[in-house]
Amino acid sequence: MNNELNHLYKSIHASPAVTVDLPESLGTGRIIRAVSPCGTVMSSWKMKYGSDAMVEGNVKDEFRLLFCMGEGAAWVSDRKTMRIDRNEACLILDHGETQSMCYTSGMQYEFWSVALQHERLFSMLADYVPDPGKLMSELKFKRIPLTSEIREGLIGSVRLLNISDRGFGMMRLEAHTQELIALCLDTAAGEVCGRKGHHADDADIIRQVKSRIDREPGSVPGIADLAPQYGLSVSKLSRLFRQMYNIPLHTYVIERRLYEGAKLLSEGKLSVGEVAWRVGYAKQS
Repeated sequence: MNNELNHLYKSIHASPAVTVDLPESLGTGRIIRAVSPCGTVMSSWKMKYGSDAMVEGNVKDEFRLLFCMGEGAAWVSDRKTMRIDRNEACLILDHGETQSMCYTSGMQYEFWSVALQHERLFSMLADYVPDPGKLMSELKFKRIPLTSEIREGLIGSVRLLNISDRGFGMMRLEAHTQELIALCLDTAAGEVCGRKGHHADDADIIRQVKSRIDREPGSVPGIADLAPQYGLSVSKLSRLFRQMYNIPLHTYVIERRLYEGAKLLSEGKLSVGEVAWRVGYAKQS
């Protein structure tokens, strides 16, 4: 399967514009990729694999924005392991290294990616930022939450990717993409500098809370007990979590519990009652 998947990925990256349904032998999903006349690469990836898989290949010297709307994923680049979780974006500076990404069977992955050459990014930033190189060295591999503003721009770009062509549709998509890059860089720079929105320390604490929920949705305590463990008041924890991830904390816990429960039920190894207990529900109903 890995050989077939690697071949598929190579063929997709070799084409300037392509829409491909994932072969049934691999799973289900659709991949859309387009390259603008200016060289910006925009792609949408929705995938659910039938068995565990790993993709490996050499990346170009480019800047990438990777958005995660489905299951999170980890990848290895130059022996460094990186990760992106649901409702996050990651700013990546690639330098031609070999990368590998692992996918778990049965998981619903959904990514949106924007990529452009380093020179073009620095040229775009030169009119607005005193030292683009220094800024990007500070922001590389920075993970940021999908704020409501970023999410709105992302939805617009994904919609345009599905209807873009070589004319005005592509022109609109390019404009949306540049706005999305600016929003993400501004959000990331704000966290690094401790300005705009929330302090960098607070952002790190909220990420820790989210990671804990993702790891153990069934045993995470209620917000009244959770907040003191991280040195925050209940109101501040609730407010910051909603600001960063555009969803109430309580709702996110419920979503993760139901998602974990659905995954366990699909495996067919546990009864409904056992699954309910594992994901934190006293009653299986």
